[in-house]
Amino acid sequence: MPPNHLYPRPTRVTDSRVTTAPATDLPEAKSSARAVFQSVRTSKPIRDNNILSRFIKPAGRELGMPWVNWRTLRTSHAVWLKLAGADPKDAQGQMRHSRISTTMDIYTQFVPESQARVVEKLSTLRVQ
Repeated sequence: MPPNHLYPRPTRVTDSRVTTAPATDLPEAKSSARAVFQSVRTSKPIRDNNILSRFIKPAGRELGMPWVNWRTLRTSHAVWLKLAGADPKDAQGQMRHSRISTTMDIYTQFVPESQARVVEKLSTLRVQ
């Protein structure tokens, strides 16, 4: 495994697309696919370790986060999906996991505010 991949890759790779919000400020890539992080000069994708060291870690330090890596970003994404009310199967699709247990057990974390919101919703249900 190359040193720039700290965590094992999924065992099954697919050509499926992940739905994202429309981005109008990304420059067009030369190919039909558009990379999220691409070189300004060549329009080719930038290596993941280069993105991490040149952009993400400095931005994290500016925000007072001493440690940021790809796992931190993936976990944050899963928690934000949960807080937004996303269905667990939709979160699984966004995270590109073959098993929902990976999404729920490893990446989605306990959020007290979310649990309080659920308990509040339960209290509004009426018994018929």
